[in-house]
Amino acid sequence: DFAKAVGIEKPRTLDELLLKDQAYMQYEEVEVADAIRHA
Repeated sequence: DFAKAVGIEKPRTLDELLLKDQAYMQYEEVEVADAIRHA
């Protein structure tokens, strides 16, 4: 399912939404830490 693969389909449950959000937050933290390290 294309929409699912790209991550644009609406999450069916709050848990799914939180999981996606948590993964995104962790990714952001890594990006920021990386930027600071290379600054």
